[in-house]
Amino acid sequence: MNILIVISSLKIGGGAENVAYSLGSGLKELGHSVEYLTYYKYKKEYDVENKLCLNEKLNKNILSKFLKLFKRARFISKIYKKNNIDVVLSFMEESNFPTLLSSLFGNKSKKYVSVRQDVSNMSKQYQFLIKHLYSKADKVITVSKGIEYELRNNYNLDNIKTIYNPKDVSLMLSKSKEPISSSFNFFFSRPGFTFVSIGRFVTQKAHWYLLRSFKKTVEKYPESKLVLVGDGVFKSKIITLINNLGLQNNVLLTGLQDNVFPFLKNSDCFIMTSLWEGLPNTLLEALSMNLPIISTDCKTGPREILAPSLSINENISYPFYGNYGILINPFENKELWGDLEKTPLIKEELQLSNEMLKLIEDKNLRDKYSKGLNRVKDFDKMKIVKEYERVLNGLL
Repeated sequence: MNILIVISSLKIGGGAENVAYSLGSGLKELGHSVEYLTYYKYKKEYDVENKLCLNEKLNKNILSKFLKLFKRARFISKIYKKNNIDVVLSFMEESNFPTLLSSLFGNKSKKYVSVRQDVSNMSKQYQFLIKHLYSKADKVITVSKGIEYELRNNYNLDNIKTIYNPKDVSLMLSKSKEPISSSFNFFFSRPGFTFVSIGRFVTQKAHWYLLRSFKKTVEKYPESKLVLVGDGVFKSKIITLINNLGLQNNVLLTGLQDNVFPFLKNSDCFIMTSLWEGLPNTLLEALSMNLPIISTDCKTGPREILAPSLSINENISYPFYGNYGILINPFENKELWGDLEKTPLIKEELQLSNEMLKLIEDKNLRDKYSKGLNRVKDFDKMKIVKEYERVLNGLL
């Protein structure tokens, strides 16, 4: 098969970018020809052969975005005609829409679009295009059953298949053996239980809830530590909140990291406070290091990974002790940047803090949740790649 993968970029650090790279390399191992089309160029990108980049500039203007849809669609069709493309596989809506619109310009290849996040949190414009375009795909591939459920029930789509994200287990274990940068040794060498969280500093990840809950934990265990791996628009707000909570000596901001596994390996517990997700790669990465996990039971993703025996819409009480991690009550999409005196902890924050304390104090609980690598093997790269291959061949 001649396969064209369409994605906005191949920058290192992005979840979808990592999956696109892994799938492309896996499909090449199986003997398929793989090309990439990207829109934006970054300094740190995955190294792939046969890549075309449109070298676009980021533009938030709505009219400009609309016109780009058709420019990209025309270019996809041009590649199809020139290189005899059999299948176009696109990632995320920015690429899914032009892939489907490319039919208008003569692209007769099979088209598979990957939906990677909770659709209900997308803009009204995106939801409109999903409603009118996704039924035209040969298959809509969702990364979680929660997303599949939403598209089936709220968008009346029946051309859907859930395929989880692929993870290269041996590569993750290998990368975990690399040393942490010497500039961070001072923090990890200090005594104290170490929590870690990985994610962009944006609304979705809700770091304010994590920091405020952690403050309560530090009040009982002053040596407790928290590592935040990432960067983003909320960095200055996060630094201000850390200072206002008096956590300067307890929190480490590492910035973006090409290799997160040494940070995971040298920590004691992973925490995710996301308001929404698709299928969070960071949970799988934490599980591969056998880390105990506390995660919000946000709408899609965490439940399927940490408590696969639960059905998607099953009502549960929180905290819920799943097979592979602890699910806590989802947080409200509301920013709380005040210290605990001005803005006392809400019940969901108290619940998170209580579970953090339990993991510090209860070795049996930590041991129970220190076998996550067994779960990650369900997401083994070549197992998932072969499932994609069957779908692209029209066998599923």
